[in-house]
Amino acid sequence: MLLKNLAPPLARTLLRLYYVLLPYVAYQPEVSDYFDKQYDYIVVGGGSAGSVLASRLSEDSCVKVLLLEAGGHVDPVSEIPVAAFLTQLTDNDWQFLSTPQKRAGGGYPNRYRLAMAFRVSIREATYEHRRELCNHYTDILVTPFKASSP
Repeated sequence: MLLKNLAPPLARTLLRLYYVLLPYVAYQPEVSDYFDKQYDYIVVGGGSAGSVLASRLSEDSCVKVLLLEAGGHVDPVSEIPVAAFLTQLTDNDWQFLSTPQKRAGGGYPNRYRLAMAFRVSIREATYEHRRELCNHYTDILVTPFKASSP
């Protein structure tokens, strides 16, 4: 009986893991330790702007483009929200420290702050309480008028 009740959630979890990890198994970007001696363009930073710029520049087959980005291959574990703690103190963690801020973490109503420490997913908590979080403009927004025909 236990196996019968456990099988559907386990199957869903394994299927979700498969779809999260599939892109990393099927496609790994080309990362090289060897470089040519000459490039037409060198783009530093593989963020959204750097990647788009390098992509656009490389559309011309006569141009050699080098895109430099810090780090190595992405660890698939970093894409699983519940496993994010496993990336701490590894190569995926830049270990930047911030100055403690007196009023940080005040975005949720008081009764939810403590509960957030025990939740699996912040996204789940946000969706669960979206009415409290998102309806604060209803008193100032103008209700749109419906067009009516005579």
